[in-house]
Amino acid sequence: MASEKTSKIKRNVFFGIFNQFLIFVIGLIVPRFILTSYGSEINGLLTTVTQIFTYVGLLEAGIGNASLNALYKPLAEANQYDASDIFSATQKYFRKVTLVYFLCVGIVSFVYPLCIECELSYIQIFLVILFQGLSGALTFYFVSAYKQLLSADGKQYIVSNISLIIYILTSAIKIVLMGLGFDVVVLQAGYLIVHCAQIAIFIVYMRKHYPWLEKHVNPNMKALSQRSAFLVHEISGTIFSSTDAFVLSTFCSLMVTSIYSIYNMVFVALNSLINSVNGGLHYILGQNYVKDKDKYVKIHDAYDSIYMALVFSLFSVAYVLICPFVRLYTAGVTDIEYIDYFLPVLFVSIQLLSCGRATSARLITISGHAKATQWRSLLEAAINLTVSVVLVNIIGIYGVLLGTIVALIYRTNDIIIYANVHILKRSPWKTYSKLLSNIAIFVLFAVAEWFGREFIQLTCNSILMFVLYGVITTLLSVSLYLSVAIIGNPQIKKLLLHKIK
Repeated sequence: MASEKTSKIKRNVFFGIFNQFLIFVIGLIVPRFILTSYGSEINGLLTTVTQIFTYVGLLEAGIGNASLNALYKPLAEANQYDASDIFSATQKYFRKVTLVYFLCVGIVSFVYPLCIECELSYIQIFLVILFQGLSGALTFYFVSAYKQLLSADGKQYIVSNISLIIYILTSAIKIVLMGLGFDVVVLQAGYLIVHCAQIAIFIVYMRKHYPWLEKHVNPNMKALSQRSAFLVHEISGTIFSSTDAFVLSTFCSLMVTSIYSIYNMVFVALNSLINSVNGGLHYILGQNYVKDKDKYVKIHDAYDSIYMALVFSLFSVAYVLICPFVRLYTAGVTDIEYIDYFLPVLFVSIQLLSCGRATSARLITISGHAKATQWRSLLEAAINLTVSVVLVNIIGIYGVLLGTIVALIYRTNDIIIYANVHILKRSPWKTYSKLLSNIAIFVLFAVAEWFGREFIQLTCNSILMFVLYGVITTLLSVSLYLSVAIIGNPQIKKLLLHKIK
């Protein structure tokens, strides 16, 4: 059993890192083609459409997280009957709300083209939105329940691998269609057709490896009783991570949205890498919490220390090198200026505040405190949206980012205090000390970047030099952050040495 669990961890981590690296590389190529083929306005439109359906995807969030939380215990105990009952309830809920998903796709497709100014016609924008939305709706109906079961069973790497295959295929067909001179509507139609292939892949895999799912179908609706509370938390999380492009395209322009999307692309890629590894390890936290809470506390603290150190180190590198990257990436694109030295400060602030609360937020989820804290998530969402809408009319793109930061300052502190005081029954200082020490190191990186900015801009003038800077900065950053983490929690050193051996 222990060897099987270790094997799952290794696969989740390996495929999480490997797959996200490939996705990151491909994710740099496709937007570059879009910028040079269609311009900044179309790039801004596609970014906004993607984020709109991130909101619609929240229909999955409440059911998915409730299902994930409910599945930890029966899967840890190898209780196929209870797991099958929960899966059956999950699938029933997903399919019930698919009609709502299709309705949302229709409404957004008809209404949103009226809210923006774009070089495309109404019907073209309508079809771009429709094709994007249909791919999500079909996946929602056929695949979402399978994803929750695989994640709870420690097989996030299966979800990751299938997603990678589909991502490569959809990216390839986009590049081919752009190369052949087709317009963006045909591009989206190709995306929809290829995206549907994952439905068949998931169905075949699940029928082969989980045949017992069909043997005992008695939906356990009570197991998903906290789905509404989880939905509230996911709405809050999505608002601070995905509202900005929508607000910018509505109150500013699609070109400004394109600037946002290029900077955000880097942080989305890093977040995807972190979340893929994180998602592959979350089942360990969930299953240990339901089995042995004393052991969980030690795992929680070690995990939190390592997580913060690695995430802070990655975003420190991103902060130092993002402007040289944007300069290289947008070379030849002259319809709007992309270099802005203040934007990295705001983007990185958002990421560091988010990562500082991540492990505590996960604890609130797996401990069943989602319902008790849902009003706090609603307050976070309200702060973010209000401040963003007010400030975007005054200071533009900076305003929407500051709105997210203001909301995060409140909610990050709230989550850290709640998780430590109400669940772990201890002072929150242990988490704060780690967060503050990592922030102090980041400030050193920021000061070094400020003094060396001109030199970096002059010398980092090719992809080869960019990669060289990236390797050196990453090695320095990871070494420094991990050293401080080990000093703060000596158990990490023992854990790392044990895993290396």
